[in-house]
Amino acid sequence: MSRLNNSNSISSGTDVPKKKFSKEKKQYKMNQADVLIELAQEEEDCFFHDQFKEAYVAIKKGSNLQILKLLSEDYRLLLIYRYFKACSKSPSSESIKQARMLLESLSRIEGEAVPLSYRCTSTDDAIYYDLCGGDWSFVKITKDGWQVNTEPTILFKRTTSMTAQTKLEITSSSIQDIHLLNKHYKFRSKDDELLHIIQVVTSFLSISHPLTVYSGEQGSAKTTSIRMDRSIIDPANPDVISFPKGGNNLSLALNNHYISCFDNVGNISNEESNILCTAVTGGGISLRKLYTDDEETVYSYKVPVFMNGINIIATKPDLLDRSVLLELDRIANNERKEEAVIWKDFEADKAKILGAIFSIISGAMVLYPEVKLENLSRMADYTRWGFAIAEVIGLGGDNFLNAYENNQKKASSEALANQPIYQCLELVMQDKLYFEGTATELLQKLNTVRASEQISNFSDWPKEPNILSRRLKEMQTNLTEHGMHLKFKKMNIGRRIIIEKKA
Repeated sequence: MSRLNNSNSISSGTDVPKKKFSKEKKQYKMNQADVLIELAQEEEDCFFHDQFKEAYVAIKKGSNLQILKLLSEDYRLLLIYRYFKACSKSPSSESIKQARMLLESLSRIEGEAVPLSYRCTSTDDAIYYDLCGGDWSFVKITKDGWQVNTEPTILFKRTTSMTAQTKLEITSSSIQDIHLLNKHYKFRSKDDELLHIIQVVTSFLSISHPLTVYSGEQGSAKTTSIRMDRSIIDPANPDVISFPKGGNNLSLALNNHYISCFDNVGNISNEESNILCTAVTGGGISLRKLYTDDEETVYSYKVPVFMNGINIIATKPDLLDRSVLLELDRIANNERKEEAVIWKDFEADKAKILGAIFSIISGAMVLYPEVKLENLSRMADYTRWGFAIAEVIGLGGDNFLNAYENNQKKASSEALANQPIYQCLELVMQDKLYFEGTATELLQKLNTVRASEQISNFSDWPKEPNILSRRLKEMQTNLTEHGMHLKFKKMNIGRRIIIEKKA
């Protein structure tokens, strides 16, 4: 049986005890489960497990390797097909079950642990992109350039929704072809055009990615925009989905895709907002596996997320701080095209756009180690890569930094504008520069203003002083950026809140 070596390629070894059998009249002198295992051995299937201890099999397919979950329907059908070809009959369901149980145990106990990724992954000196074609070829990007590679390497896993990427020719594009990208979108500003390019290109990197949040009135092609983003980065069917409600459903969606594209998103709960924050920087959840007492199912993700809505749908300060907000203009009636024409024009440019992206990444890999920035934002890796990418394109790293800073200020303003606490706090502080008091005293003042101004009832309005203190701490950075400095002062009989407002 084939085994894996440390470079994720195939080497020779023995995993399964070999049993001699006779092919006379295609009648094997073993039970059916043993025959299925022996056939897998003959085909040199390679059994291993991924970073989550899930069993996989690497199957030779021409000069490449096809990677399947060992318990997948595709591998079950392959076992049946092989048995039929060898024995002219089908194996029993019980024999298939027994064979797969043994192969799973070998994969998880004796097989090597090989990390697998959807669509994109990286090593210290290279970035890899799965083209998802039948030949399992992939793009390898280094400082020296990029090329389509067909050597047998175990890097990727796939889902049934993933589809093949456009065929590429190394000589068919230049770095400046990246500007073909934004001709298919209608952004409100040049800053948003630059940030969109950075968002798309960095989505091919194994780093923390700010959420991409599209907003715009009806008729601004928000859905088409994220569908195009998806087509460039990680084509799939379906390409966009409705926002999954509930933390477990959202975690499952993030876990099962390289990129998640959510269409027409409405309200996002606190739990869902926290999960999206986790998707940006990396993390996950652990759930008890069905029908077990102590085994766990782990959902782990650090993925690009694109979503849209008529209004800016990310409203929580932590989520907005991890987002890039892109505004689209409404498309005039005389500029509208039929959908088939829109996609024909886009597909005509897509291969050049992809080639440009890979060339830009290669160039940015050269510059990135030399990029030294002061006052890095929370998204430090993204900021450094964005600077390097903007330099390679010729748009200027400083222009990217300015665009990103302005976008963050807009996000901060949105974070406060959506907070009824801030609306009331502004009114409390409108004729004063200083407040000092307990959380109870401040909450009383906020409740008074809320009642007098008839501010709508919000379900998350703090009803207790300790809840108000917690919410103010969440808003502290945004308040500072808008001229309100918040401090919590410890006293012998409790804490006092101090608010200083710039004149």
